Amino acid sequence: MSTLSDSSLERVRRHLVGLKMPRALETLQDTLSRIERGELSTLEAIEALLGEDSPPVRAGASRWRCRPRGLPPSRR
Repeated sequence: MSTLSDSSLERVRRHLVGLKMPRALETLQDTLSRIERGELSTLEAIEALLGEDSPPVRAGASRWRCRPRGLPPSRR
């Protein structure tokens, strides 16, 4: 038994692609399986998916904020 209909699942996948969340997209099916087994609540699943791609975003944002004024961003 699937938690989401096929069309809903496809829309979620498209949203993750549009949001540039490749790690969340990779773990989506496993996350849904964990919901079905009762290991995760829906809210915990959302938190887990959002957390998959957030650390690199935060790291990039802090690099941008920490650069001295007038200097271009570093090219790492």
